[in-house]
Amino acid sequence: MARTFYDVKIPMRDGIRLSADIFLPAGEGRCPAIFNMTPYGTAPEGDTLPATAGSYTRRGYAYVAVDVRGRYDSEGQWYAHPASERYDGTDVMDWIARQSWSDGRIATVGHSYSGWNQWLIAQECNPHHVAMASSGSPTNPFQDWPNLDGVLSLQPIATWALGMMPGRGVNDNIPEPALSWKDALWHLPLSDLDQLMAGRKLPFWQDWLERDRLDDFWQALQMQGKYERIQIPTFNASGWYDARLKGQVAAYLEIMKTTRNREQHFLLIGPWLHSPVGRAPRFALRDFGPQGNLDVDEIRGAWLDHVMQGKRKPALEGVLYFLQVANEWRQASAWPLESTRYVDYYLDSGGSANTLHGDGRLRTDRAGEGPADSYTYDPDDPAPTNWSPTRAEGILPPEPRDARQAEARPDVLVYSTAPLAADIEVTGPVTATIYFSTDVVDTDITVKLLDVDPQGVAFPLSYGIARARYRHSYARPDLLTPGQAHEVHVELQPTSNYFLEGHCIRVEVSSSDFPFYARNLNCGLNNYTTTDRKPAHVRILHNAEHPSHIVLPVVPDGGSRRVEL
Repeated sequence: MARTFYDVKIPMRDGIRLSADIFLPAGEGRCPAIFNMTPYGTAPEGDTLPATAGSYTRRGYAYVAVDVRGRYDSEGQWYAHPASERYDGTDVMDWIARQSWSDGRIATVGHSYSGWNQWLIAQECNPHHVAMASSGSPTNPFQDWPNLDGVLSLQPIATWALGMMPGRGVNDNIPEPALSWKDALWHLPLSDLDQLMAGRKLPFWQDWLERDRLDDFWQALQMQGKYERIQIPTFNASGWYDARLKGQVAAYLEIMKTTRNREQHFLLIGPWLHSPVGRAPRFALRDFGPQGNLDVDEIRGAWLDHVMQGKRKPALEGVLYFLQVANEWRQASAWPLESTRYVDYYLDSGGSANTLHGDGRLRTDRAGEGPADSYTYDPDDPAPTNWSPTRAEGILPPEPRDARQAEARPDVLVYSTAPLAADIEVTGPVTATIYFSTDVVDTDITVKLLDVDPQGVAFPLSYGIARARYRHSYARPDLLTPGQAHEVHVELQPTSNYFLEGHCIRVEVSSSDFPFYARNLNCGLNNYTTTDRKPAHVRILHNAEHPSHIVLPVVPDGGSRRVEL
């Protein structure tokens, strides 16, 4: 019978004690341990703790769930995304290794926040840390959480950090918010939101918003340039509709560059939202079928059994991804897929690409030839976000919706191919290069990729943003010269989609996607601590000298192997 110990206090190097719930497998003797360090209480993803622990103890592991400092039963003060969690994590592992039931080998597991802190812990190179399994994990916070490419991911991060996390746990006496969430996201300055919605100033919120460049504060949390320290096997999982997808894929790509054993690492991407990983959502506009559901716990468990206990190597390895529309699981040896052909789709128009009724088009034969397209971006009337991948809170639809309503706005430029003459698989990273000019010193460029069916329904697949001041460097912002042509690179979320014959590939270009992204107020100031704002008159250039385009990863037939799961 399994043995269970609740609220075991584990001392940290500074004297603070963290609370652990420990579940041991039946029988005596030493065993490897699975360690999860979480701010959500020790019942992650809505599951009961005994059920989560049981999935590991049945496989012969001890399961150790620890509240991060300042949350639930752990001592200390909580600060979201602290660099110090790397030290707390390694102190916990040292403690686990000293226990009579431990064989000294530990794997970390966790989703979202608990996926992120594993990468920090791994930098310590603790000798007991022999594997990690993360999902939905950001890895470079200035680029992928709480910011996305340097821009505050306002709606998801505010509702998470301020609506859920201001106290020690879910039963805290938290004051009633001063505003509804819909109103709060419009409030300026954003640096006031913690007081309005959580009843007090929160140090982490103030730090996030005051530091609007990649400085030492953010560098301490970044994984970029630190992956070579990590030489343990990694299991990486995320979903095509997870806002943390880009960060998880970036971690896999970077670890593959520096690892001494590429076969130790696994990447899994399904048709999922941020949570739960493994369960396909039911979208009104897209049906993934029963194939979209996957027993990720079993796949991860088999991977851990091989790495931790020397059991048979799983048949699934390398990269496993779900090809949307075809609704098939595909396996490949590398990411991006080795057979990928990168195709430039150039923006073009007669100068009137505004709205879906305009003359915008995508072409692959050569750069655009027409005059620039123009629009006005007004921070007081930004282009609206179509849906939210996480914590919609009644603010946004919790699933992708037909984009035609937003495409009716004059500040949204729409470029589409002719109906496709054949099916096309697009799987992999998506990037865009946009040339533009404006009359302000700073603004944003947003790019979205969509699949348009013969009835005109525009289904959003991928999105990205570039803040002009970061076009050269996140660490050294550079304001624009009004009236001068500038170039920005936009990294969209990776995607996998089977565009059917008769469908169109569509690209939207604008300067806002609110409230998913915080608005650029166009004044060159810190956008989060000021109320100053002005409209931006933007021209999108597309000609031989300024070839604005999106790059799509086209995969030929046979570029990956179909697998039955």
